[in-house]
Amino acid sequence: MTSFVYDLFRHRQLSARRDPMFGANRDTQRLVRASVGVLALMMCFSGVFFAHYARILAPDLPVVDAFNGMMVYMLVGSLFYRFFFPFNPAFDVLPYWSLPVPRKILFRYLVWTSFFSKGLLVWVMFLLSFMFFHMRPVFDGVQCALYAGCFLVLLVIRHFFFVNLRLLLRYESLVGYVLQGLVLAGLILGWLFLDLTPLSRKLGAAMTEVSPVLWISLCGTAILLVAGYARLLRVFLNEELQRTSQTATERVVSLRLAEGYGLFGKLIWFEVMKYVRNKRMVMALLSPVILLFMVIFVFDGKSAAESRMVPMFVVMGVSSIGQALRQYIFSAESWYFDGLMVRPGVVSRMLHAKFLVDVLVSLLGAMFFLSLVFLDRLTLIQWAACVLYAIGFHNLLPYALALVNRARIDMMGADMKQSHGLKGSQMFWNFALNMISLIAIIILLTVVPEPWNFVGLSGLGVAGLLLSRVWLRQIYLWFWKRRHFSLEGFRGV
Repeated sequence: MTSFVYDLFRHRQLSARRDPMFGANRDTQRLVRASVGVLALMMCFSGVFFAHYARILAPDLPVVDAFNGMMVYMLVGSLFYRFFFPFNPAFDVLPYWSLPVPRKILFRYLVWTSFFSKGLLVWVMFLLSFMFFHMRPVFDGVQCALYAGCFLVLLVIRHFFFVNLRLLLRYESLVGYVLQGLVLAGLILGWLFLDLTPLSRKLGAAMTEVSPVLWISLCGTAILLVAGYARLLRVFLNEELQRTSQTATERVVSLRLAEGYGLFGKLIWFEVMKYVRNKRMVMALLSPVILLFMVIFVFDGKSAAESRMVPMFVVMGVSSIGQALRQYIFSAESWYFDGLMVRPGVVSRMLHAKFLVDVLVSLLGAMFFLSLVFLDRLTLIQWAACVLYAIGFHNLLPYALALVNRARIDMMGADMKQSHGLKGSQMFWNFALNMISLIAIIILLTVVPEPWNFVGLSGLGVAGLLLSRVWLRQIYLWFWKRRHFSLEGFRGV
């Protein structure tokens, strides 16, 4: 068994090197590794200087009590953050399914190796630095060890709770929908009616004591979640095997409706299908919900700084659903871009089709934030100004990434956690263009008095919508001059 596990782990590490884009994306891989290293270092310093944060958040409490009060919020927040990353464990073992490897070993390999990740290392570094500088002077070694053990079990619970939910989201069934609804209802009711801070402090205090009830409860929950994940994983892998082995007998959706509107209708249909078929785009529907919760529960709008944060989060939330396709513009079509270039005018029309669908999905995201009007956090005019700015200015700037993107990517199978389809210049310009828009919001809300600041936001949005055809046409002309350079990257050369 040990040799099987070692070979599987080794082939998993070498799979990235076999990718045709591995050599072209080395700079991005180094940047990703450096970013993870910087994040781990920041987490270490966060643990070291946590006393400074504790004095700001809870000046009347000891540092350890302040940390215990935030522990549940940190774990739940990291849980929501991980929902943005695609999750398909079948990709790791399906290539080895036909080899003489016992399937029990494959299942165990997936279950146990799913927990070990860079995210766990970052958490452990944060915990160790916090315990060394803040817990060790107060508690003895046994209490620190008990606390660290309970915290690691909580990380196990958080991780396998997440992977169970993600499998239920991928495995469409009535039981899965019911369980998802119950989990969502439980989270909302717990957030609204339970005071989690005292419960979190009591949990943290009990973690330093030899409490059989606590250890049995935590370990029992972890074992149940691991067993549930193994069961769901078996069902999910069997379904994936049936999909890969069955013949194509299903009826394919025709383009009859789109053909009635000519070439532009087909291009719009293709853009809509990307949202329907791509799991990553379906998960993007969670982005405005998470940002909306942050606006409601984190920023109360009482200070001047927080009053500027609310419009920024509204703009980011409205545009968040289409962010992935904007970020990968033209790279999302890299597998068939040669065919698009054969017919004159297709790429130019595709830009306009992309922007039209982008406006429609952004309006869908705007509906989530309409609730802020009923909660008296924004007026209807301010909400409309943020929406106009998002779809007419904030969304339009990243279309200039069509001049930078030249990496090959499969939007239906690529993972956001890998560097496939990413280049360092693309990541830089995507960040820079979004920051330009957010800095413009800060300047308008800080320098211009109300209500003229929101008038300025509306003006930029309306001007962008009116000039969108000119802007997209100019992007197409700039792209046409460097098309051979871009096509070379799309072919993986």
